[in-house]
Amino acid sequence: MLDLFAKKEAPIQGMMGLGGGVPSRLLTLASGEITYVDDVFSTFLWEGDGGYNLSPAAATVTVDNGIDLSGEGGLVWLKNRDDSYKHWLFDTERGGQYALSSNASSAQQDGAATNRDLTFNSTGFVIGEDDSGGGLNRRGEDHASWTFRKCRGFFDVVTYTSQSGVTAINHNLGSVPGCIMVKKLNGSASWQVYHRSSGAGKEFELDGTDRERTNGAFPSTPTSTQFFINAANNNVFGTVGDQFVAYLFAHNDGSFGEDSDEAVIKCDSYTGTQSEDTEINVGFEPQWILIKNASSNSTDWVVVDTMRGLPVGSDSEVLKANSSGTPSSYRAAALTPTGFKLGQGVTSVNRSGDTYIYMAIRRPHKPPEAGTEVFKPFSLSAGEGQDTFISTGFDVDTFIYAKKGNGLFIFGDRLRGKKGGGDLRSDNNSVEDTNTGSFFLDQSRGAKVDYSGGHNYSAPAATDESYVRYFLRRAPGFFDVVTYSGSNSAQNISHNLGSKPALIICKRRNSTGNWQVYADVPAGGATKYMMLDDTGIFNTNSNRWNNTEPTATQFTVGTYSDLNTSGGTYIAYLFGNLDGICKIGQYTGTGNDITIDCGFNPRFIMIKQCTGQGDGWYVIDSARGINAGNDPWLRFNQAYQEITNTDIVDPTSGGFIVQAGGGSRVNDADGRKYLYWAIA
Repeated sequence: MLDLFAKKEAPIQGMMGLGGGVPSRLLTLASGEITYVDDVFSTFLWEGDGGYNLSPAAATVTVDNGIDLSGEGGLVWLKNRDDSYKHWLFDTERGGQYALSSNASSAQQDGAATNRDLTFNSTGFVIGEDDSGGGLNRRGEDHASWTFRKCRGFFDVVTYTSQSGVTAINHNLGSVPGCIMVKKLNGSASWQVYHRSSGAGKEFELDGTDRERTNGAFPSTPTSTQFFINAANNNVFGTVGDQFVAYLFAHNDGSFGEDSDEAVIKCDSYTGTQSEDTEINVGFEPQWILIKNASSNSTDWVVVDTMRGLPVGSDSEVLKANSSGTPSSYRAAALTPTGFKLGQGVTSVNRSGDTYIYMAIRRPHKPPEAGTEVFKPFSLSAGEGQDTFISTGFDVDTFIYAKKGNGLFIFGDRLRGKKGGGDLRSDNNSVEDTNTGSFFLDQSRGAKVDYSGGHNYSAPAATDESYVRYFLRRAPGFFDVVTYSGSNSAQNISHNLGSKPALIICKRRNSTGNWQVYADVPAGGATKYMMLDDTGIFNTNSNRWNNTEPTATQFTVGTYSDLNTSGGTYIAYLFGNLDGICKIGQYTGTGNDITIDCGFNPRFIMIKQCTGQGDGWYVIDSARGINAGNDPWLRFNQAYQEITNTDIVDPTSGGFIVQAGGGSRVNDADGRKYLYWAIA
């Protein structure tokens, strides 16, 4: 640990050679501060509100992504997703009025006169109106931004002046760079890219489609304090006095996360196989990936991210760093808990025998501090009657939705596609309905309900168009989502919950199959199961979970077809016991009031009888009312209208009281056991 402490204490002093800008302020382990990928990187999607011959009057947009750019410094990379406009790159070393394009060799542009500029602040940035036709913040059109904060072990920005011969350029990355992108500022010249997998003497052009080239632009392997350019061997570096910017990306620096031992960025390579089952093990689940074919010309720099979709089994939205074009759609990559699987036979990502370089950034991994950061319930007496954006304050990974009039619960997930991947009904064993999708999950800090699918009607109350909606974000200790394929042999399934799951809910997607439930409670465990679409109690069957308790990194499935058969595709929802946010437990019915201590005031409660005769999965939430009187409830296992005339639970400041009158539903006097699940 001493090396880690030394690495993060302060900028390296007294370095020789060239270098520009003020070093980023560094976090120190010694002072107890911890850095997560959430602190240094963000993908943020928004709908533009700017101008260029659009009305009403143009406006700026504030992107609050939680990244401190004004204090720490960094890079913002922007792209219009709806039209063929350039990529725009702004950084704090050059100032927010100066823009570069990754798909163009042209000099930087001064956007002060056209409002194509950025203002950096402590929680993100503000985008100008862009009244010059650059496509930046165009009203009514979708945009993507990727923000890289300066931080040792992750990213650095350096500006410098070219000199003759081999020149050493100082940097503050604090580790050996995995990738370096260099651009001339005061004239036209192609972007020069170094990647550690190709090594010294090799380079790529970010604005081009050529394969790896040998030209001596980067004559020596960079170090943790310097990188090297050779003006004599490359005409883009050849004029003394020219101005340049360099973006430096780290590789596998293990100084992030809860124990300051996790890497958040990896720059590596792989060999294409043409097979869609080929998995690239990154060591973590990525949220952003850049891929370039190093062997073949006429191939693009592929940019994909989880916010725009890296779904399992369907197409990704692909932007190209070297092109101003609109997104393509094909199977570029699909996420796994430890990396990504490749698209089948696509030359840009998986041509048999070709070598590919990539850069991957870890998914968010900061533990939540409050339930409002990861869960939000909504209740509507009637829909809005149109596609409507619902603000949650966090990026939505999973939604659970029901009409109160028929109690039909539907599950959808970002991991299965930006429209939720197809509806899964919790009240029966039906196959995933890929022809529908209740919500669009390709915007930041919320979701857009899909009116055309019949999920947001504003019809009169007599038609029962009232709704309950739950939105969840994956976060360590609280919630994770995993997709996997069956093998018909017992297998361990990796996950990123980071703690032993207290509740696992699994469903087969591509065929009928009952919802299978594991719970880490005395009546449950690895030899027991219940079914979410059924009223049954815990039954004994060691084959479901292979008689193996889950761990903080994996759970195990046997050979039961609803959990693991050859050709089957599955999804698993994992919840943990996280202090102040989520509690899964068990109590014994007494027929008298029972106080459940959760350590928080729940906004969601699910109760299921798990021994005795069996009853439904009762669902209550604060949006509809967790009251001292009657509590509106629905059941996961039954498509039936909401019941509002029963008092099941009463709220307390630290949990809830199961009412004496709850009967067999939640509190029978004969000693039956009940499973409960509460979220703050």
